[in-house]
Amino acid sequence: MQTVQNGVYYSGGDNQTTITSQSTWVQPQTQIQAFPDIKAAYQTLFPQILGTEVPFVPATAASTGDLKILYALYSDDVEAEQKAYPSVGEFAVDIALVDITDDGVPEALVYENLPTYCGSGGCTLDVYKKASGKWTNIYSTIVGGEVGLSNTLINGYLDLYLTVGGNNSVDRYSWNGSTYQFKEVMAVWDGTSFHLPQ
Repeated sequence: MQTVQNGVYYSGGDNQTTITSQSTWVQPQTQIQAFPDIKAAYQTLFPQILGTEVPFVPATAASTGDLKILYALYSDDVEAEQKAYPSVGEFAVDIALVDITDDGVPEALVYENLPTYCGSGGCTLDVYKKASGKWTNIYSTIVGGEVGLSNTLINGYLDLYLTVGGNNSVDRYSWNGSTYQFKEVMAVWDGTSFHLPQ
């Protein structure tokens, strides 16, 4: 026998009762929002501002040559991260060997993408120059997003295109003879794409 009280169905028999409720609940529509492809946006931007993307590669303790030497400068940081985050596995440091002085000898850009060295503004970027077989740090900053190089030499160094301090712009940094310093905003991110200043 089945009875209905306030939209609830009661049925029973053989000393068992089953309660069934009519539902007026309608599953909400799920909207899938497509996130912009920031990497593709940078790849489009750099040629527009006469630049190229810096080709970073992950370096580990198993790397060889200059990558191994540069990685060793960060080995204490990597070891601390592996202890703090044991489930992550092996950490790498991203390194690019690029000639930013146009003298045929590559400099090194090191992007320290380790959890402790990254925050809302990005991760630590160090620039090294090799002299007498030794790597010397010549510039450090916090960088978000991709890193680019211009095709312009100022005071013997290519300009860097950086997103610094978590802002929504790609800025040009030029060598002033002893360090890199901000020169101008090259593009502004609006949440979906880059726009060049007017």
